[in-house]
Amino acid sequence: MAYSLPSSSSGYDVFLSFRGEDTRKNFVDHLHIRLCDQNIRTFKDDVNLRSGRDIAPELLEAIEESRFAIVVFSKNYANSTWCLDELVKIIQCKSLGLIVFPVFYDVEPTEVRNQKGSYAEAFAWYEEYSPDKVDIWRDALSEAASISGWDAYALYMGKEPCMLPAEELIIEWGSNADFWMWRTHPDSRFYSKVAYLVRINHLDIQGKLRTNELFANTTYGVFLVFKLATRYSGLQSAKATVTDGRVYDEASCTVYLTFECERRYRNEEVPTSRGDGWMEVKMGEFYNGEGHDREVVARVMQHSDFEKSGLIVGGIEFHPLD
Repeated sequence: MAYSLPSSSSGYDVFLSFRGEDTRKNFVDHLHIRLCDQNIRTFKDDVNLRSGRDIAPELLEAIEESRFAIVVFSKNYANSTWCLDELVKIIQCKSLGLIVFPVFYDVEPTEVRNQKGSYAEAFAWYEEYSPDKVDIWRDALSEAASISGWDAYALYMGKEPCMLPAEELIIEWGSNADFWMWRTHPDSRFYSKVAYLVRINHLDIQGKLRTNELFANTTYGVFLVFKLATRYSGLQSAKATVTDGRVYDEASCTVYLTFECERRYRNEEVPTSRGDGWMEVKMGEFYNGEGHDREVVARVMQHSDFEKSGLIVGGIEFHPLD
């Protein structure tokens, strides 16, 4: 399934931030074409705008006027002070409502987040020649790379995530308004109604998908996409399972639904921010081989005598990992 972005009345839908020498003639050009084919107004700067040391005012205005920013991190992204200044502006606008999606092109998120590898080499130079900006650049990189993003290879190969919106999930007592309410949420990643947990003791949410709807010979991660209401209770942890129908294939883990908990063991997963105002937590993963058609079942459950409330369910996403 492809994303469909509602257009803004002015400015741009998407601002692309990238290092030209790494990605302009390959990944970014393909991405730009695909966005334009979907009538998504996209700002992709012309190389002629990059003259002098200071970032062009046109770029700053374009960021301010955009609804989404796609930041393509590559090996030489940090070698450009223009890119770093762009990123600082993007992170500033994020606090004002700009939705940020990082894409990692031939670089690992940890390299960007912790300034390792080629990023460390760039900052060794900045520490000597641009020390006044080092801290703000580091903070911007760390924040942007902490947002759940995409691997550029998967996108380039057309392996887009497959999403089950909340309305397609099996939610225990989901049709009972005493326990769950259904509302249209303005910033839902899935653009459909989302489920608001009013109160319940036994939490049980399932998503089912046939493997023939997914790419063959691909490992998929399964993620619960959710938010927490201003007031919530009883949502510290739950059990998650993912199975693709084979005997003895079920894998389970403990998922935490708040940022108050830290991962201590290998079979535990903590939530991350998606950058679009939602959170996600990994429920598990599976390998989808070629020529097989099975039913994948992803399930989150927490049965106890403690009342739970304040969970907002957007859906379940099947994300290609290779």
